[in-house]
Amino acid sequence: MGSQERENPLKPLDCRAADLSERKKHIPIVDRTPVEPPPLLVAVVGPPKVGKSMLLRCLVKHYVRTSITELKGPVTIVTGRKRRVTFIEVGNDITHMIDAAKVADLVGAFHRCYLSV
Repeated sequence: MGSQERENPLKPLDCRAADLSERKKHIPIVDRTPVEPPPLLVAVVGPPKVGKSMLLRCLVKHYVRTSITELKGPVTIVTGRKRRVTFIEVGNDITHMIDAAKVADLVGAFHRCYLSV
């Protein structure tokens, strides 16, 4: 019977190295994509009294079918099954404009136009 038994040809250290290399090959891959995509960020930029708030109120009314009297902070609207849009109003300060431009997907800039005839 002694001759029929097989001995492990690998030494204990070799077995450990083989186990570690096999474990590296079978690392589970984790899907880290978000369940729903982040909202599209639209920044409306311009000086005071050019119609930024009016534009945002009209856009909200178009998508939601209800009017908003007062806008405070960002407004997120669900525009489709898997699409959201966030509107933010940015003032005339250059630092606020730069910060908004860093994170916004779309920037709408407004300015006053005078027409003299």
